[in-house]
Amino acid sequence: MSSVVASTAGDFFGTVERTTAGFVAVDRRGEATGLFADERTARRALTSASGPQLIKKRARVRRLQFAAATGAGAIAATLALTAGALAPLI
Repeated sequence: MSSVVASTAGDFFGTVERTTAGFVAVDRRGEATGLFADERTARRALTSASGPQLIKKRARVRRLQFAAATGAGAIAATLALTAGALAPLI
């Protein structure tokens, strides 16, 4: 069984290992991402839309969205409380 390193511009994505059943793509964390019929498809699986770098970007975007939603909610709650406190004075 042989293995091939999948990398682009110095970024390590994982390895592609040849087995008797086909090619297994293993990501940089050591987790198998799937069994593929050919080496090219296995490499593509490591660097495609479900690749490690895109997963990190999506997680970063989710954290930013959560922070923005939390901030907007806090502002809305503050404005609602202020309006409620000032309403009797009008």
